[in-house]
Amino acid sequence: MKIEIELPGVVTPSGNQIKRWLYKGQTWRLSKLKELYRPILSICSVHYKAEEGERRRVEFHSHRKRKIDDDNLIDGFKYLRDMLRVVGLIWEDSPKYLEAEYFQYTDRKNVKTRLIIESMEEE
Repeated sequence: MKIEIELPGVVTPSGNQIKRWLYKGQTWRLSKLKELYRPILSICSVHYKAEEGERRRVEFHSHRKRKIDDDNLIDGFKYLRDMLRVVGLIWEDSPKYLEAEYFQYTDRKNVKTRLIIESMEEE
């Protein structure tokens, strides 16, 4: 089974941006980010909750105005990845249970974040 989740208008912040927020004590920004992710992911998890110990593959796609380096891209997705675990779309975010891939595209007019989640278990 495979599910695609699209968050139109949502650009996941870079790892450096998140570090700046933490350095400046602006943790409320991270809370806002989690508030943005949670309702959409919670709705999806009702129909596609991970079973105990289930391995899943997740593709993180970032359509942004300009590309950033890979380290910043992956660090920026950390909070979204954690939220996937919290709402139950993945069992655990360790490499034993999760295979994650990260992609980014330049798209000035249609910024968004897109996830593709699929089970790695035999059906």
